[in-house]
Amino acid sequence: MGGMPPAYVINLDRSPDRLAAVRARFAAVGVDLVRFAGIDAAACPDLAARSVDQERFHAFMGRVAQPGEVGRALSHFAVWETLAGGDAEMLLVLEDDAVPTEHFDAVASIAEVLPDDWEICLLSSDGASGGRGTFWSAAVGGVALRRHWRPGYLAAGYLVHRRILRHRDLWPPRAKLAFPIDGWRYWAWRHGVAIYAVLPRPVRSDRTAPSTIDHGGAVRAKRARTLGQLLRSQSLRFAMLPRGAYFAARAWWRLKAPAR
Repeated sequence: MGGMPPAYVINLDRSPDRLAAVRARFAAVGVDLVRFAGIDAAACPDLAARSVDQERFHAFMGRVAQPGEVGRALSHFAVWETLAGGDAEMLLVLEDDAVPTEHFDAVASIAEVLPDDWEICLLSSDGASGGRGTFWSAAVGGVALRRHWRPGYLAAGYLVHRRILRHRDLWPPRAKLAFPIDGWRYWAWRHGVAIYAVLPRPVRSDRTAPSTIDHGGAVRAKRARTLGQLLRSQSLRFAMLPRGAYFAARAWWRLKAPAR
């Protein structure tokens, strides 16, 4: 059955202007947003410290996690957790800098076409941050749905299915964060999360809005790494490849099954 799922927008208490702006943008396309209070880890350093494995994060990303992006990840996980106690099968999750594009109307029909294994469907990955290595595709409402070997980035907007909860042991407080929430390739390669994407993107980020992830506008600069850190980083990345290949091959086989 088509139709727009419940739509949540993650918004910090200190950003009421961003909430008003994003609500106006989506009201213009007929979507009433439910505000989800974001977790402001920048205001709670202890929460950030106990929620992230900085050593592994640094190995994967070449930098330490900023409190703001830890809070961002925790906020997304908290939205996912609402699927456990509610009636909704899926949610539209938006950040408060999200902007609907001319392709947004297609979102209401996407779930009808997605395979029954999908857990995340990215709506805001563009050509620069989009995935690579398409091994499944379908068309609906003037957009293409794709499953990539290497999923793209960005979390301004996406659909999430309640099946994501089978991975809940992978996020805080049960496990520590080792990469950003929108490091989707790591979710796919390390943990087998079924991630699809929509192109052209139905949602984009408002690049004119100041970032609330890098508290105070701080730049998430990569720091110089020692030889040991570089070797550990490469070891972790190479260790993902066999797992990623396995998960992709398994998904390809299952998606091809109806045609066999």
